[in-house]
Amino acid sequence: MSLIKELNKFPELVEEISESYEVHKLPYYAIKLADKFHSFYNDCKVLDEKNPELTQARLELVSAVRIVLAETLRLIGVSAPEKM
Repeated sequence: MSLIKELNKFPELVEEISESYEVHKLPYYAIKLADKFHSFYNDCKVLDEKNPELTQARLELVSAVRIVLAETLRLIGVSAPEKM
């Protein structure tokens, strides 16, 4: 749940930064999002053959994190690898 909450902060953060010009908040957000994703990935089995619905939901969450993190890095001006 905390990962989803962190993802939900992104649009508001971008709006806030566009008004305040406090761009230093973007790298802090990227680090926090990556940390929460790491915790999620460490704690939850993403691929579960016995529960395809849960697997699909978790894969969509992983995809959402990838998109938001890539967009955050793009706004910072940093390129992201396609694979790790």
